[in-house]
Amino acid sequence: NPTNTVFVAPSALGGSNTNSGLTASAPKATVAAAVAAAQTAGRTVVAVGAASGGSTYAEGALTLTAADNNMSIEGGWSTTTWLRSAASTNVATITGNPVGIEITGASNVTLQQLTVNGLNTGDPAGTSVYGVLAQSSTGVAIQGVVLSAAAGIAGSAGTSGTSGSSGFAGGTGSAATSSVPGTGGVGGGDSGGGGGTG
Repeated sequence: NPTNTVFVAPSALGGSNTNSGLTASAPKATVAAAVAAAQTAGRTVVAVGAASGGSTYAEGALTLTAADNNMSIEGGWSTTTWLRSAASTNVATITGNPVGIEITGASNVTLQQLTVNGLNTGDPAGTSVYGVLAQSSTGVAIQGVVLSAAAGIAGSAGTSGTSGSSGFAGGTGSAATSSVPGTGGVGGGDSGGGGGTG
């Protein structure tokens, strides 16, 4: 239903965020701008167009909230005919860093026929990375979506532990004992020899 749809196309294929996005001939250039236009116009479908060989939308940080309840973001649209193609063509890829798409506090949000990648370029230590992060939300539907997330960033090294307490003082040493003198040698004899007989 075109009257309930906001259209998105890459800038190389006619998309511009100065366009209204409310007709196929005036598409927005980013998904985030199309979502904002849908909120303003009270529309619930975002048609994400792509070239026949696929197109990438580098969104940075695309977040859907309660303001986007009942919204459907749909890929697979041809920017030439604005008809939907097979899943392997006109693939629309949405990237975000570190989260591809975040859904927070929303209800009845649908992602359909998209590729969503969470990136980790330049993120600080300890950063977690997600393709889609849905939290505090209900009725989230992910249909025909290819999700991927780069590796999370390792945490910082821990700080050094505190120094141990001092050891106990050593005890008083024992006094050295004296040596016992050695025994003296045996003395010489004192008897004279007997005289000869006359």
